[in-house]
Amino acid sequence: MLLQKLWDLHEKQVFPAPSTDSLFNQYRDDDPDLDLPAAHAIRRENLRAYLGSFVKKPTILVVGESGGEWASHFSGVPFTSERQLVSGELPFAGRQSSRDDPAIRAGKKPPYAAGSPTVFWRTMAAFHPRFIGWEWVPFYPHLAGDVLKKRSPTDEEIKALLPVAKQAVEIIAPERIVAVGEKASSALDQLGVEFVTVHHTAHDVRGEFASGMKAFFAKL
Repeated sequence: MLLQKLWDLHEKQVFPAPSTDSLFNQYRDDDPDLDLPAAHAIRRENLRAYLGSFVKKPTILVVGESGGEWASHFSGVPFTSERQLVSGELPFAGRQSSRDDPAIRAGKKPPYAAGSPTVFWRTMAAFHPRFIGWEWVPFYPHLAGDVLKKRSPTDEEIKALLPVAKQAVEIIAPERIVAVGEKASSALDQLGVEFVTVHHTAHDVRGEFASGMKAFFAKL
């Protein structure tokens, strides 16, 4: 696999990290109320499929702040919902990790989808495999006691994952870096690297993400 070193970084630094009462490691743990048995293994394989889809080295690194409740929480792939993985609409594919009969009210039907991944891939599919997505906090931060309510990662969580992000940047060695949203921008400031910032997909009511990314690629 072209990005084997990035997979190795996940195996050593990301997969083994324990979950807490407000930070869920979807690559290590399963939620019996929401997940299929061994869902974490499915999510690992989905990530491997994503990394394996790169037939040439990506030159652009696109960084988000953290996993979302309806995105990598279930898919295991940055900026991606599990419905996109199983639909055949992306340049890679994967499997559903969520239960068809969740034991808690999810308010959605699996395989789960969300607006933010839809906005992301509507624009970015045309640029695969020139870019690779990475979430600074590659886990799912949620409110304590409410696993389906996302929160922003804390400054302490962002700082704790600085060594992992630094290694990822060194492995990918991108020519350009893009931060999706201000939280990702603040995190990247800690690395001391050059980057540009585009509008966050979750609040993209006027198409600023798409226009920002298209303008970025047009200048390359």
